[in-house]
Amino acid sequence: MKTLFEQQGGTFSAIGDYIIPDLCLLVKDYPIGKYDRMRLDFLKRHRRVLYTNLLLPRLDGENETLIIKQSASTMVAMLASFALVGLLVGLFFLAGTNFFIFLLAGIALLAVMNAVVFALLNTHGKKLFAQL
Repeated sequence: MKTLFEQQGGTFSAIGDYIIPDLCLLVKDYPIGKYDRMRLDFLKRHRRVLYTNLLLPRLDGENETLIIKQSASTMVAMLASFALVGLLVGLFFLAGTNFFIFLLAGIALLAVMNAVVFALLNTHGKKLFAQL
């Protein structure tokens, strides 16, 4: 007796001791309506990170955590932090000062940057979150 999945044209594959259904996503191209275009324009202007994630989705991960870790906004944040560390290392070699003094200056710079970002999140971030 066939299962309902087989009756509707589905097939199975044997992988080791398991029989797994052969599933695939059906991607349909459909025209974008007026309100979809307005929403996309709003995201382009005001929610750039969300828009970037919509443009560059990485949904081929094994689980949800992998998908989030490989998203475009995460990659941009990682590259920005690498660039900041690279800039500090480059400045150290150009300045040629004592390592301990330069380390303290770098820590002070990062502390000031964290304070500025924290203040922005507490003021502007709360306003943006309230608008959602």
